[in-house]
Formats: sequence, structure tokens, C-alpha cells
Amino acid sequence: MFRKILAPLDGSRLAEKALPYVEEIARKFDAEVVLGWVIQLRPPAIPEYEAAAYGLTPLLDTSSERERARAYLQGIQQRLQQHQIRSSIKIVESHAIADAIVAIADDSGVDLIAKTTYARLGPSRWLHGNIAAQVLKRSSCPLFLVRVSEDEADRLAGEDATYSAPVRSE
Repeated sequence: MFRKILAPLDGSRLAEKALPYVEEIARKFDAEVVLGWVIQLRPPAIPEYEAAAYGLTPLLDTSSERERARAYLQGIQQRLQQHQIRSSIKIVESHAIADAIVAIADDSGVDLIAKTTYARLGPSRWLHGNIAAQVLKRSSCPLFLVRVSEDEADRLAGEDATYSAPVRSE
């Protein structure tokens, strides 16, 4: 039923919460996993002083961010290979995360997008909106959401991922 699954990640433990489900679905359907990463560029209309207030950086040179993303995704790719799960890596740069996720899905020919969702509050919600809702609205393939409670999202927010989530055994 599913041949390719997109797992959009950002290097956070929060985003990794979807990976055990992705692994289980990939094993069940012998599907390939596309590990996606969007390097978010600051929208040009936002002045630098306002961007800093929302945690956005200009990222004129994205090479270091691209290297960090590649190293992180390669670590996950190795783990998937240990469990006989085929995978590929796709890193893109964009001002709009949801649009980039949909573009990766379309370009890679995936038939399922699996990601974590949580309640985003305050200025971050205003600035980014609900990414899961935007992806659902724009994507032509199904979206599998792993809901994380607000408490867990707060606890995991900002923690770098190590991909320590257990792999479910058959």
C-alpha cells in the first residue's frame, strides 16, 4: 500500500517522535523512507531585528546548516539500514516549511507523509501557523500525524535529537 514514506525532521527530539511509527509502517509494507529536512530561510519581508525576536536567522550561507542536517540524517539512515529499511535523504532550503515538505513529497513520489504535531502557541503560531494543517491542505498524499501533548512538547522543545527512540520489534 505504501511504497515511500516521507519523515520530515528538524533535528529535535520532538520531530523524532514519529520515527518509531515510520519504521513500523516501512517494515510492514517494505517501503522506502525519505528523510527530509527543511532549512528555514528568514522571510525577506521581516527585518533582522524582528527575525531575531522570533528566533529566525538570516542564513545567508546555509552550508553549515546543510552539513549539520546531512550528518544528522545520515545517522538515522544508518539506523534504518541496520533494520533493513531502505532510505534516502532530501535537504531543501525554503521560507515556507509546509510548502517545502509538500515539494519534497511530490519530488520524491511519496505516498505517505508521517510527522509529529503539537499545539504551537504565541508568536511562533502566528509566524509559522500550523505546519501539519498546511501540509494536509496542500499535499496530494495522506498525512500520518503523531500527536504529542503540550506538556511533552514543552519538555522536548529545544532538545537536540539523538534518535534514541526504541525500534518496535515484530
